[in-house]
Amino acid sequence: MATEGDDIKSHLFKLFSTDQDLISKIAEALSSIFVDLVIKSEEFINVVTEKLVKDENIIESVKCLQDKYSELNAKLEKLVADLENNQLKQIDELDSINQYGRRNCILIHGAAEVKGEDTDNIAVNLFNTKLNIPINKSDLDRSHRLNTKKRNQSRPQPIIVKFSSYNKRAEVFKVKRRLKGCGVSLSESLTAQRQQLLDIIQ
Repeated sequence: MATEGDDIKSHLFKLFSTDQDLISKIAEALSSIFVDLVIKSEEFINVVTEKLVKDENIIESVKCLQDKYSELNAKLEKLVADLENNQLKQIDELDSINQYGRRNCILIHGAAEVKGEDTDNIAVNLFNTKLNIPINKSDLDRSHRLNTKKRNQSRPQPIIVKFSSYNKRAEVFKVKRRLKGCGVSLSESLTAQRQQLLDIIQ
């Protein structure tokens, strides 16, 4: 027995078999739909491709920026290192100049402090009586007590003495061991930097 479904199929078959115009219209419609799908697919592919290209360009740009940053960072590190080296050289040069300016100086440690004292007289008396070196005030350029930052109240402040000539200074400093046991001593007048190094060594 034929069903209602079979009747519909038979009717459509006859319709499509006899109506060529309808078939042509359906074919055109399907073709148009297919073309639209192809175009849209191509557009989608183009959009995706364009995005991928942009992403690749972005990645390349980022890599380029990273390379430039690394190069710039390396240059900056070298510049900083050069500046630090130059600074150290300048510090050493200034320290050497400062120390050279002290070449005629010595420090007297342990000389008792007296109110209204004359440090020139103290130095001349010490050199003559304890070191047996004939020194006059004219051999001295100047002298004064140092105000050290870490002052030990139990010990007098050292006296810095600058001689008029290096030879006189060397003559006195050469026999400084003669002061051993008398509570007074002589030492070089060093820059703060060199004094710190000496303290570390000792």
